Amino acid sequence: GVAAGEAGGVARAAAGARGRRPRLAIGLPPAAVECHTRRRPSDQVHMRAHTIHEQQRLHLLASTVIARNYRRPLTLAGVAKALSSSPRQIQRAYTRFDSSFSEDLLAVRMSMARQLLIEQPSIPVADVARLVGYSRATHFARAFRRRFGLAPAAFREREARARESSRALARAPDQQR
Repeated sequence: GVAAGEAGGVARAAAGARGRRPRLAIGLPPAAVECHTRRRPSDQVHMRAHTIHEQQRLHLLASTVIARNYRRPLTLAGVAKALSSSPRQIQRAYTRFDSSFSEDLLAVRMSMARQLLIEQPSIPVADVARLVGYSRATHFARAFRRRFGLAPAAFREREARARESSRALARAPDQQR
């Protein structure tokens, strides 16, 4: 699951940022009472804006949890629990932004893997897989190949050659003088 320290702080911040309305004197939340009253069209627009805002907030918080914890085994249910929400609410929030939880997690992991492969050539590919949250290097290699069109080792070699050729081009003007 998500570490209690990191995700708990995000969840506490989210709860404080919700701006909950006080309960009515009869003990029911305002939303329960509103169900039995007639709504004006302006109330519905306001509710939609609130829903959109809530989905934006959930999407941002879920993305933050992923960015901070991508190395760990993350699940939609685990992130939802860390944010005191439901998995379905997180799914709806991602759908609002034409994405999904798994796509977001994959994007963060692949971005970090790409960076590690380029900047840390001494780290074996299997260790890069583990560092970005994959328990099996074969699953990592398959996901990486789907994302970038090359196996991680081949990607690393191509990037090293590209770096070397750009260094050679940068040195070429100096040698002509």
